[in-house]
Amino acid sequence: MIPELKPEPNGWPPPPPPLHARILLTGGPASVSINNGQSVALQFTVERIVTEAPVALGVLGLPPGVTASFSPPSLPAASVVQKFTLTLTAAANATAAVENMRVEASATGALPASEAVMVTVVSPYTFIPGAPILQIGPSGETTASSQTPVVLAAFGQAAVPFNLQFLAGVTGTVSFSFTGAPATEVTAHFSPLTLSAPPAPGYVAVTATLTAGPSISPASFSVTCEVLVNSELRGSFGFPLRLVAPFVSSVSPQAGSVPVFGSPGTSVVITGGGFGPGTTVAFGADSPVAPVSVAGNGTSLVVQVPATAASGQVQVVSPAGQASGAPDFAVDNYRNTRGFSWGNSDQFQDLVGGSYSEADATALFGSSQTIISIGIFGIKFFNPLVDAFLAIANALLDSGGQCFGMSLGSLRFAAGQMSTSGLPLQAADAEPNGPAGPDAWLLAGPQLGDGNNVSPSLATFVHRQHLAQLSQESINNWVGFHASVTTAAGLRAALQQAFTAGGAAGMGAIVDLNPSTSEGHAVVAYEIVDTADGGFDILLYNPNAPFDMGLADLSIPPGQIENEDQDPNYRATQAARSVIHVMSDGNWSATLNVSGPPTWTGGIFNLTVVPWNTIPPTPTIPWLEIAAAGALAAAVIWIVTGDAAVSQVSDGQGHLLLAGGQWNTDPATMLPGVRPLPAFGGLGKTLPPAFASISQATLIHTITGQAEGSYDLLWIGNGYSVAATGVATAPGSADTVQMTAGGISVTPAEAKTVSVTVTGIGSASGLPRTAALQAGASAGALLGLSFDPSGETFSYVNAGAAASYSLELSTIDTAGQPVSFAAPAPAAGNGDRLTFKPDWNQPGAGTGIITVRSPGGEVTNLPL
Repeated sequence: MIPELKPEPNGWPPPPPPLHARILLTGGPASVSINNGQSVALQFTVERIVTEAPVALGVLGLPPGVTASFSPPSLPAASVVQKFTLTLTAAANATAAVENMRVEASATGALPASEAVMVTVVSPYTFIPGAPILQIGPSGETTASSQTPVVLAAFGQAAVPFNLQFLAGVTGTVSFSFTGAPATEVTAHFSPLTLSAPPAPGYVAVTATLTAGPSISPASFSVTCEVLVNSELRGSFGFPLRLVAPFVSSVSPQAGSVPVFGSPGTSVVITGGGFGPGTTVAFGADSPVAPVSVAGNGTSLVVQVPATAASGQVQVVSPAGQASGAPDFAVDNYRNTRGFSWGNSDQFQDLVGGSYSEADATALFGSSQTIISIGIFGIKFFNPLVDAFLAIANALLDSGGQCFGMSLGSLRFAAGQMSTSGLPLQAADAEPNGPAGPDAWLLAGPQLGDGNNVSPSLATFVHRQHLAQLSQESINNWVGFHASVTTAAGLRAALQQAFTAGGAAGMGAIVDLNPSTSEGHAVVAYEIVDTADGGFDILLYNPNAPFDMGLADLSIPPGQIENEDQDPNYRATQAARSVIHVMSDGNWSATLNVSGPPTWTGGIFNLTVVPWNTIPPTPTIPWLEIAAAGALAAAVIWIVTGDAAVSQVSDGQGHLLLAGGQWNTDPATMLPGVRPLPAFGGLGKTLPPAFASISQATLIHTITGQAEGSYDLLWIGNGYSVAATGVATAPGSADTVQMTAGGISVTPAEAKTVSVTVTGIGSASGLPRTAALQAGASAGALLGLSFDPSGETFSYVNAGAAASYSLELSTIDTAGQPVSFAAPAPAAGNGDRLTFKPDWNQPGAGTGIITVRSPGGEVTNLPL
């Protein structure tokens, strides 16, 4: 039950009206028209339902210049139907208008009523409130003026309003003219254009629209709008006109980004005046670009920040000249936010050093991959396989530059995998108009002019990231990339996919360039620009040509410092060093070095994309066996240095790794899962390549002498390492080498002494076991040394004539100390296999068994 609401003693809230008490209002027309100076009477009828209270009358929404009156003004209390008259009167100068007027009737205690009437005022009169009034009489000339100047820039328009008040007796055709300004620079259009029958008396609003041409000379004029009646001057309206040069009043936003990862550059709105067709905008020391659009009669334009924009003053140039008042604009591009400020150079290489230590390997790969722990007390020692890995790394990289480390290191900062916290920054004015830091570019790098290492930890970080090019993940990407990317279109698609790798758009991707198997360079790609020939340009952060404010090289006198933000010629040079031009057929060229090869060239198989998330912050050492489903296959790497080189690698099934000394990419004969691996140093230094494989095939290597001397072979993978050192060679002499399970077999071209060291990890002990063999080898006969991790034994195979040899065994004892001893060397006859099984629990005692197996199957066991 709804309770009854009773009014409070003070009368609030009032009682609601009875729903059945209301007013009916009828009889009014739907619409009515009124001429100026006329009136019209409208009849309405009021009927009360239940109530007999007096009725108040009112009206809402009258047109301008129209008044209303009621007769009678209100209706007295009654119980009968009553009528009233509403009279509408339009003033003599009421302007034309259409309004939806509402007539209202209301009585106390009853629901009100209303009727809508569309009222149209028909009038020849128009009037602009606040505008000057110029009277036009039947004769004579009148004047009026405004002291407010009208300002116009090129392409601009300005509306100048004034009212004509026609007095009685004016007849004829009224027209207009404009005087006082150069007709070639400013024109005027009047609305209305003419009046054939001016009202008298009455007002007519006139608007003179002034339009400036594309080229005007700044000046001030006193100009006049003239009114003529039948071509006779009858009135003049004067005002000051100021023509101004192009100008900029605001730029929004005041900082922006260049196109990156397929997204357009920031849209910038520039307001001012003097803009029009032919206007260009330049950001700092960059080439001008055309606006996306120009609007507002040259008062506003929209322009997108181009890929090569620089921080500095915005320059707006129209056919009327350069705009004044343009502010500075800060440009965030990839190179000056995510690249490092110093360059990859011999000086930086000398600063960080040309080799890697055990501490470097542990810092990069983590102690779980580099340190072996034994015993209940957790005695720790460095894994000797890591030393073998570092030997390959030092031989391959060999002070050839640090471009891969700089590229990968910059991506670590961009992805937040490495923090700038705690690292010194450049001075606050390192880039006065540039983006706010901290970022990779603002990090204080080495001042290479005087060799000052401002941030040793940053230099060391880059140096260690450079080693990651030999990680498991990097090798798998390197070997597998061109299994699916064989065309320019495929390369473009791979880049676009890499830009959004891991769902984190905008990280960038390393691009490895290897014009040959003996040289390489790493850069970071951040944008693709299609070219007219059907190819595309890859825009880069190139460590060899970093964004340069002239701050990193103290050897340059201050007055001669080159600055990208200030010197357009220098900026163009740097930009040219930061692009790879890819043609539609997959061939490419790039000028990337300050020194070294002036131009790098190659085909589609000489470019490899490495997405930013390919190599994790803690990468994997390549020899580890990875059993997890879907994980990377274990990789092997090897290198030959000295007076011989790898001339061919095959699988014995007709598949060849090399053709003409370069990677064989013929699908019919190429060797799958294997690829030459150059050093990605970037300084143009020719170095012997390493080789990487994720193939399970037994590979056959041909090592051909290039000079009289010797060569070294370093190999690691599948849980063991091999080093063949000081192997004699001569020009054209070709040795054959195979990597067997846990070891190596060498078939020399001529009789020679071969020194081979094999290290493996025992399956049961988890400890490293090493054998160093020096033995005579017959021409064309196999010599082999291998390790069996399950039995923790070493086997020496001599397939040639009886040979003399020496064998040294070494390991780490349970106290974590190195122990070595020379094994007895029983005769190694033609075709014998000798297996050495020491007592590894007492390595210092030198006890164990030597098993000799002859080709005839005879077995002899001898004490070790």
